[in-house]
Amino acid sequence: MENTLISSLEHLTRFEYLRDEYLCRNCNAELKDNGQKMTSAAKRTLIYNPPAILMIHLKRFQQEPMGMSFVKNDEYIHYNYHLDIAPFCSSGCLNVDPRANNIWYMLYGVVVHWGTLRSGHYLVYVMVREDEPDMKDFLQKEFLGHDSRFGERWLIESMRKISSIGTSRHTVKPSAKLGTWYRISDGQCDVVESYTGTADEVLRQDAYMLFYERVWTIP
Repeated sequence: MENTLISSLEHLTRFEYLRDEYLCRNCNAELKDNGQKMTSAAKRTLIYNPPAILMIHLKRFQQEPMGMSFVKNDEYIHYNYHLDIAPFCSSGCLNVDPRANNIWYMLYGVVVHWGTLRSGHYLVYVMVREDEPDMKDFLQKEFLGHDSRFGERWLIESMRKISSIGTSRHTVKPSAKLGTWYRISDGQCDVVESYTGTADEVLRQDAYMLFYERVWTIP
């Protein structure tokens, strides 16, 4: 079975079941002797506030079978130019159109490491896109025009907007265009050649870090 970025995110956000390991306040409030009782529960970690820039750090080390040392994991993880993280977000997450089924990101940077855990070399692939006013307007409106850490009024308005729209949703597609990919290694910078209209070399790397940027969508 091929390992993919999607399968990794599915594993990260999977349900975890706690059997008699969860301290429920509501359950214990009913106990007359003020004692504490552990109960079973299910938990899941989801994204609540999708960022403008999504940085994904792939775990590239693992313990040897005997557990005495760590080794580098060079297994290929399949990833794409576009990434929809909606399946990994909570139903009431912020900075999204509550009517949309998708939350799209586009790949613009890949960090690659050659070597072992003790030594090696880094290189990076970076995409430079032509100036797109719509992209700047989208980022300014959705992310740069307020501070989500302290904007209490903005937070309340966002939650009200989500509640008022309801559960009717529709599928949307990313509208940002691919730019020119560059390979950077120390002081050398080269354009990534492609024969298919996309820089396929970028997607064939054993990525160490992936950088995605949020893109606006169209119905």
